Amino acid sequence: MVFALGGGVLWATFDFAMGRYAADALTADLRTETQVLLAEDGGADQAALIRKVQARSRVAGPFVYSVTDAQGNRLAGQLPDGLMPRSGLDQIQLPHPEEGGGDVEEIPVKTLTTPLPDGVLVVGKSTYALHELEELIHQLGIWAVAGLALIAGLAGAAAGGLLASRLNRINGAAARIMEGRRGERVPTVGLGGELETVRSNLNALLDWQEKALDALRHVSTDIAHDLRTPLNRLRQRLDRAQAEAIDERVPASAVSAAIGDLDQVLETFSALLRIGQLEGGAGRSHFQPLKLERVIERVFEAYLPVSEETGHALTRSVDSDAEVMGDPELLVQLLTNLIDNALTHSGAGSRIQIEAYEDDRKVILAVRDTGHGVPENELGRLTRRFHRLDSSRQTPGQGLGLSLVAAITALHEGELVIGSNHPGLAVRVVLPMLRGEP
Repeated sequence: MVFALGGGVLWATFDFAMGRYAADALTADLRTETQVLLAEDGGADQAALIRKVQARSRVAGPFVYSVTDAQGNRLAGQLPDGLMPRSGLDQIQLPHPEEGGGDVEEIPVKTLTTPLPDGVLVVGKSTYALHELEELIHQLGIWAVAGLALIAGLAGAAAGGLLASRLNRINGAAARIMEGRRGERVPTVGLGGELETVRSNLNALLDWQEKALDALRHVSTDIAHDLRTPLNRLRQRLDRAQAEAIDERVPASAVSAAIGDLDQVLETFSALLRIGQLEGGAGRSHFQPLKLERVIERVFEAYLPVSEETGHALTRSVDSDAEVMGDPELLVQLLTNLIDNALTHSGAGSRIQIEAYEDDRKVILAVRDTGHGVPENELGRLTRRFHRLDSSRQTPGQGLGLSLVAAITALHEGELVIGSNHPGLAVRVVLPMLRGEP
């Protein structure tokens, strides 16, 4: 478009300049011819002027003439009677019979009319050639602009396609990295040093990020592994102490409480290990096509008795039979954590609804309750590890349930959306529909 606009401006400028030049040249020719005819006496000798015009009219030249007396009667020249141009420069249409006696063609003629002492002198010159030149310039201009735009478009498309193919390499590498191939790097893309610099910087950034993530993951994993072993050993010793009851000064209730505390610590470390493994991409090897209806049915049947015991109304609604790609056990764990949270924090008498439906080629798994809800300023913090509301600190848990849900959602390339249910809390897990589904 830019080249076409530039070509159009160039053509319009050239056309205007050529037309102006041709018009000025034609006017100069008329003035020169008039001066030649009037050079000797300025037209005072009418008879001599008539002889000059007659002599020039007999020669097939580019000019046409007319000499009239004071009454307007034609005395010499080719202009027909009654066709008198205006004084000065004018444009007329001169009738010209075609060869063979056919129709009469009108030829455009530019004239210069000069008053004489006893009449009027008209000198004209056809502008037919000028009009032909203008039409030729117009046609050439249109073809030139169209050709220039076509060549520029093809060149732009080729250059854009070449650049797009190079950028697709970068996008492909980024997609594979996001799929869990942490060793993937951006390949050489060519097209000059700028993109190579971008590639080098991206690879350096990926190397640095991988090292940082590995270091963080190793720290978390090492802490969990190092503490899990002595805690397990301590629990075994407490089990033996409780069973043997050697020292009656240690109440069995205290031993039971200690075992309970250790169980909670072990659960915390197990959850941390699981989250770290999921964030590292572990678990995709068990992905398979599955329907959320089966996951919901499995969890619903397991929690229906529990909800009745705690005074909750647990219901389900499945409006989708589309398949998603995922790990069934992980999705069961995800839904279990959401229902546990609802049972624990929504309060007795609240309703808990499990839903599955489709929206814009996405499958949504949602858990809604009509409990106390969560303040708006706390919604964005619920997936932080160990984050608990002040009102929930007296309830069992480690503050890792929604962190695990977020990790499982990210592993399935989904989106976790937490909002208010007015009243209560609504948690939606948006999963991509398996390709090929209508």
